[in-house]
Amino acid sequence: MPEKLLAALLGRLSTALAAGIDIRRAWASESSRVPSVWRLKMEAVSQSLAKGSPLAEAMEQAHGTFPPLVRAMVAVGDRTGHESQTLRELSRVLERSVRNTRVLVGSLVWPGLQLIAAITVVGVLILLAGFIRDEKNQPVDVLGFGLCGANGLVQYLLILAAILSTTAMTIRRATAS
Repeated sequence: MPEKLLAALLGRLSTALAAGIDIRRAWASESSRVPSVWRLKMEAVSQSLAKGSPLAEAMEQAHGTFPPLVRAMVAVGDRTGHESQTLRELSRVLERSVRNTRVLVGSLVWPGLQLIAAITVVGVLILLAGFIRDEKNQPVDVLGFGLCGANGLVQYLLILAAILSTTAMTIRRATAS
């Protein structure tokens, strides 16, 4: 479940519990509010709650819909009797996470555009260098990389592709472990 949706759900549940509404009734109400793609998972939790399971245990029935941290914190709230406060704090933490992610992505857009522009400029310079000739009618290596003209541009693009694929594989391995 996306963090933004989960934060809103937990916030409303917290408010309902603080107002004295039974968790089964509050969860059933929330089940009808979520997008249809999540409704079956929410109903599985609702059925488990109807059987008398605590919320954390019922969330396990949704099989991966709720992150482990959320389930663990809800379990703490169940054990301590502070479900409402725990859900409210979880909602705040998730809202902060969503906001921080949005800020991070937003702050990476401009440098990303600058990188693309720089890569494009270097590629254009390599291509144009093939048209510039010295007194011996040899292409001028404007950038000092030994890359000139269309062949140089192809080599440059292959080098960029290798760097990009290596970076992607490294990131994938780092996040998997």
